[in-house]
Amino acid sequence: MNLDLLIFLTFLVLSLILGIMSSRKVTNISEYAIGGRNFSTPIMIATIIATWVDGAFFSYGLVETYRQGIYFIIPAIADCLGMMLIGWLLAPRMGEFLGKFSIVETMGQMFGSKVRIITVIFALIRCIGSLGVQFKVASKVLETIFDTSGEYATVLSAVIVIIYSTIGGIRAVTFTDVIQFFTFGCLIPAIGIILWQILGSNNTSIIYHTLSTSPLFDYSAAFNLHNPKSYHMFVMFVLLLCPQFEPTAFQRISMGRNINQVVKSFRIAGIICLIMQCIVIGIGILILTINPNINPDNLIQYIINSYTYAGFKGLVAVGIMAMIMSSADSLINSLSIIFAHDLCRPLGFKWARNELLVARVTAVVAGLIGIFLALQFDRVLSLVLSFTTLYIPIVSLPFILVVLGFRSSGNSVLAGTFGSLLVIVICRMFLGKTPIQTFLPSLIANLICLFAYHYFMKQPGGWNGGNSNSGSSSKISKTKQFITSIKNFHFTKFMEKNSPSNQAIYCYTGIFCFLSFGLNIITIKYNLEIFSNFIHSSTFWVLFIATSLFIYPLWSCYLKNRKIILSLIWNISVLYSLVFVGFMFAVASNFASVQVMILVFNLIAIVLLVRWQWALVLILFGVFGAWKFTNVYFLQLTYADGISWKLQVIYTLVLVGSLLLIFLKSKQKDINYRQKSIPETLSPLTKRPEIQKYRKKLDAATIAHMFFDFYK
Repeated sequence: MNLDLLIFLTFLVLSLILGIMSSRKVTNISEYAIGGRNFSTPIMIATIIATWVDGAFFSYGLVETYRQGIYFIIPAIADCLGMMLIGWLLAPRMGEFLGKFSIVETMGQMFGSKVRIITVIFALIRCIGSLGVQFKVASKVLETIFDTSGEYATVLSAVIVIIYSTIGGIRAVTFTDVIQFFTFGCLIPAIGIILWQILGSNNTSIIYHTLSTSPLFDYSAAFNLHNPKSYHMFVMFVLLLCPQFEPTAFQRISMGRNINQVVKSFRIAGIICLIMQCIVIGIGILILTINPNINPDNLIQYIINSYTYAGFKGLVAVGIMAMIMSSADSLINSLSIIFAHDLCRPLGFKWARNELLVARVTAVVAGLIGIFLALQFDRVLSLVLSFTTLYIPIVSLPFILVVLGFRSSGNSVLAGTFGSLLVIVICRMFLGKTPIQTFLPSLIANLICLFAYHYFMKQPGGWNGGNSNSGSSSKISKTKQFITSIKNFHFTKFMEKNSPSNQAIYCYTGIFCFLSFGLNIITIKYNLEIFSNFIHSSTFWVLFIATSLFIYPLWSCYLKNRKIILSLIWNISVLYSLVFVGFMFAVASNFASVQVMILVFNLIAIVLLVRWQWALVLILFGVFGAWKFTNVYFLQLTYADGISWKLQVIYTLVLVGSLLLIFLKSKQKDINYRQKSIPETLSPLTKRPEIQKYRKKLDAATIAHMFFDFYK
């Protein structure tokens, strides 16, 4: 069997197994829709990102960056800013919507059954069209990668998504989203690094020349009001900046444990999505720099044929398929909930009383419809864009007004809907305008008609400031706590908290240092003239440190009782053996894949051993020290390889830093919150054992926690 195909099939089988394994405890429509709302913050962040990064994110983003340049880049950035807008402006006011199954349910409760039906129609069309786009992109990309018809691979992938989405509901969707997020989150930067290195030592100047000379990046022309492309760019910017609150996005809000978790998740997810969008844009610019004469429609095929090889081609297929599956399963779940809970139940169909069964049947049917659209129609993406220009004025706009604090009657919303549709019909049928050109007029018409009907017809409601749950009191208390902690800072206690409390950890650390160093020595290929002295000296010191930590139980009681000395010895040992030496081995090997992998494992081990704040200090201090050491003693190497190894350092730090700041930081805050809440809620007779039991769990915390927290 072809190696690439084997890798791809292994990923599909693994996704199916993990999806089914996470399908426990789904016994009612609530569990199927929002999963009990007991997801941890890391899981929330991962599923938000995975849902946002869809099949068109990579392929369409690359092609349009290459084709349009700045005219696409600015709207693409606006898409990420829209997610940040939710996190900073809208999500803090959405506490009353937590636990709702869908945006349809919310609109129905706010504005009545007529608005509910309209929302159902547009939400279903939007989801089905988007699902067809995902499978269409999958078909084209897989056809390019495997150099054969992509229909079979697309159907197989779609069937797997349908199976675990149907059985497990939101729990299966969320768990597989985490796996898929890590898959494409590592692959996209790797492709960028490969293309960057192809440009050679003068890559920075070559890219600058492209940006300064290409008409695609002429910002003066892009912001010229007389340029027709500028208006299109501006409309797309507004379109993508508007929080769309499509069914999948609303579901990610409603399934949050509390409003603070939702706010934090969307803010962090928005920043990560912006970084990923910039990486994809950067890849498009790199390809334009390498070869500006490619047909944009054949860009993906050019990348696959020119810069991938056996094995890596399969990984690219897995990465792109992970983006597609992570969005497709969310769309299927939202579709099934809307049909079963928001359409069939209000209409009172007797055959729809078992909502869970109806939702599962709908999930299967919706998936099959998505496959049919992908295989039979070529212009699915343009249809989805047209429905998006309808969805935002008719559904998103009234809901945003509700979040901001405006209340009115259903008739006001219907008046706005009528005005928006009227303008769209006039512009398209009589003026020959495109969907993009009619977006702003329809948006303005909806606002005018909605407010005019509300105030002239004296409808109940008005502006009430919204239901803000920004947690200002919580922020004040956190600020006071931070100031108090600075005033009462004690170096000895700080070091004790960031050192192992169990002597077994010292032994395990020694073993890990030995294994890490041993693997580096066995696998490294380095310049003997330059690095021989460093290798010899580091061998002595690392083996001395590893042996000393391994025989920690034999240390004298006098030394063990000196906590501050013990803490300093352990932290310095970890800093030198895992960070400094690990980084120097990566430099000596010119950042070979094995040495970079060992370095990443070293950094992750530090994250697991100490608090995230101190881990960040150790990592940055160790890398900075190694970098300065390289500049002083290996100056010729620095100038020889320059930007190449620096870029890999940045990639390594971004990868580990993302894990550190996003997942483990949030995990540790959850742990701190539980530690604080347990003594307050339990009786005096039982609270101490519970705390001790929990602390034991904390000592054994591993990275697997962030994958399986939501099973609890």
